[in-house]
Formats: sequence, structure tokens, C-alpha cells
Amino acid sequence: MKKSILFLIGLLSGLLLIFSECGHKENEKLPKLTHKIARTGMGAWIDPEQEKDLHVTIDRMTENGINAVILGSFYFMPAYFVDFTKTDYPEAQQFPVEQVEQNTRTLEKNIQYARSKGIDYVLLNSYNHYLPVKFWQAHQDELNPGGIYTRLLSTAHQNQFYRDALAGKDFRIPHQQWNNPYYKKFFITATRLALDRLPGVNGFLNCYAESAWTYDERKLKENTWTAWKDCIDSVATDSCFVDYMNTLYDILREKRGDDFLLGIRDWYMEMPLLSRSRIPADKILISVKYGGYDQPVFNY
Repeated sequence: MKKSILFLIGLLSGLLLIFSECGHKENEKLPKLTHKIARTGMGAWIDPEQEKDLHVTIDRMTENGINAVILGSFYFMPAYFVDFTKTDYPEAQQFPVEQVEQNTRTLEKNIQYARSKGIDYVLLNSYNHYLPVKFWQAHQDELNPGGIYTRLLSTAHQNQFYRDALAGKDFRIPHQQWNNPYYKKFFITATRLALDRLPGVNGFLNCYAESAWTYDERKLKENTWTAWKDCIDSVATDSCFVDYMNTLYDILREKRGDDFLLGIRDWYMEMPLLSRSRIPADKILISVKYGGYDQPVFNY
């Protein structure tokens, strides 16, 4: 019960707004806030032993007018819910099948309870781009050709994830490249499978951060760089971000029709880039990380 209050902290830690128009003009009336959203951890939602306390928390949230929740964060979300042993990618099975089945069954049960109490949207929050270490190790030719990413992964941001994963202490391999066709195809397939397994989930609020950069493979191959950030291709990073958002939009539209929301956390990427996407403005949810603290809140 002591942890229940944590579910409401999301209301204070991030201001979540849905804008009716991108590129809002000065002095133009702001759109009405249509959802009162709480961001929560995932633990209680997939743990059968915490069901009773979770339901009490859900009751409190809805009594306070909350009608949408964001669950997470994940690093490659499908790993928690997809039984890859029954797919074309059995080597992607990172966690025991029994655990994956329990996660899926418990989350869906709790989502149904939340829906019965007035929660309209259940969104999953993920950081991008990561892969489970087992899958990454099985596809070095496609994902790390000639070992060109080995030095970068050993020194770049979150290199400890990489080191711990190789040592069997973690499962996250960061800095996957969206412009790598093999990674992109697997991500799309896995995300579709996850949505098939979780019919109660109707959207994402993802954070294009920490592992968000696209790298210049020419520089990686030459291997003469001193600082890993010198290998970042900023133009390609922006282009990949727009394509990534368009891809998530296409997946949600395919799997959920018109009943979904797609969000992005205002962090490493410039939100005006969304104007280059195909996503209708009424489907975009922007989470302002530090709104009201050390950064102003902008209506992008």
C-alpha cells in the first residue's frame, strides 16, 4: 500500500498535453486538455501478488479523474510479452516463457479492471533503441558487421549496459540503428506481436533518448575517432526519428484502428520535427520532461 502513492507522482513529474494543432500560433486559444494522465511503474501491473493493492490504487486514480495511464519504462518492450519461441525469431527469447506468459496474462487482467473503472487509454512507455542481448549476439553479421560497433558500445553513453549484458548481468544492448533494415524489420514484427498479445494496450508514450543517435558508419569503419560523439550523424538522427514515429503510427493504426494515442517524451529530439511526420495532431501526445521546473512549457 505504501507504494500506491507512487502511481500519482507522474502527474507532477511530467506535464502531459494533447495538442489539437502542431505549430500552435501565438495568441491562438490553447486546445482543451482531454485526458488526465498518470505515469506509473510496470511492476505491480504484471505481478499477481500485487493485484489487490493495484486495484485500490486504480480506484483512487479514477476517483481523482484520471482516465489514462502510462506504464513503464521498458527497454525493448516486446521481450516482456512475446513468446518468440513460436515465431520466426526463437533466438530472441530473452526471458523464460513462463514469465512472459504470466506478464501477459496479469497485465491484461489488470487492464480490464482499469477499463471497468473508467481508464480509457493504457499506453506503454519505452526507451529506444535497444535489443535483448541474446538476439544481438545471434545476429552480429546484421547488427554489428565486422565488429564496427564494438568499440562504440564499449565507450558510448550507457556502455555499462553493454558490458553488463555481455557478462550476463543485464540484457540490454543499446544504440541499435533505426536505419539498419534488419533491426527495423525485427522491431516492427516484435511490436506487432506484442500488440496482438495485449489487446488492452492502445498506445505508446516513448522516449527517443539515451540510445537515440544514428551513427556515421563510415567513421566507425575508419576507426580513427577520438570521442564517440564525433560519430553521431545529426541529420540522419532527425530523419530516423521522423520515420520511427511514422512507423509506430502505422503499426497502431493497423492494430487499433482509430482507438489509440501515440506519444513522445520531450527530451533529446526537437519536437517541431513532428511536423515532418504523417501523424495527425490529435493523435500526438507530448510529455514535457521538465515542464515547470527548469524549462518552460512550450506548445509546439
